[in-house]
Amino acid sequence: MKPLIGVSCNFNESKPGLGQCTVPASYVDAVQAAGGVPIIVPQVHEREDALAILDKLDAMIFTGGADIRPERYGEEQHPKTKLVAERRETSDFMFAKAAIERDMPVMAICYGCQVLDVAFGGTLYQDVPDQLKTDIKHSAEGGTYPRHMVCIEPGTKLAGILQVEEILANSSHHQAVKAVTEPVIISARAEDGVIEAIESTAHRHILGIQWHPEKLIDEEKHLALFRALVQEASSR
Repeated sequence: MKPLIGVSCNFNESKPGLGQCTVPASYVDAVQAAGGVPIIVPQVHEREDALAILDKLDAMIFTGGADIRPERYGEEQHPKTKLVAERRETSDFMFAKAAIERDMPVMAICYGCQVLDVAFGGTLYQDVPDQLKTDIKHSAEGGTYPRHMVCIEPGTKLAGILQVEEILANSSHHQAVKAVTEPVIISARAEDGVIEAIESTAHRHILGIQWHPEKLIDEEKHLALFRALVQEASSR
């Protein structure tokens, strides 16, 4: 039986009472291409409900989105921080912390990577162009994702999955991980030093990926990230 891979949702509300729980099809396609069954996971309000959902799943993917409330990591809001819907943020942190406690296989992408970092006690840069002054373009414009090289840290789980020292990634983020706390380590950086991947050394498969591999599954190394998650989910 194929493993069930939970995929977190965004929440969009154009008008009061007209909210929608949505997820880009690229995440669904990536899970299926890797041999898993995608299960779209809506936001919930109670931890008990999150636990009940996780009971049915074999792994979780935390998808991209807007920005986490900076009070979660002890900072005041930067002028360029654009907050994710509160109901989504609250739910994502409930799911993330519960998945960590269970040692459930997790891949957290873009905003999801930042949720993972903060859930472990880490901090974020609220605006990379303003706070780091990098020459590498990390944010997308007009639907076009810029691409740049990412250097993989030797000896990490990520290095074992990708089997390369560097990879050409895409980019669509203006925030990034600033600092990690144990047991999280940095497993990849862009050439300007921006953290592009993190992982937990105390769990068997908890990865945070700052780029968007779900949009690059026609390239085997990016699809390999989803294959690794599905393989871990299958072995539970």
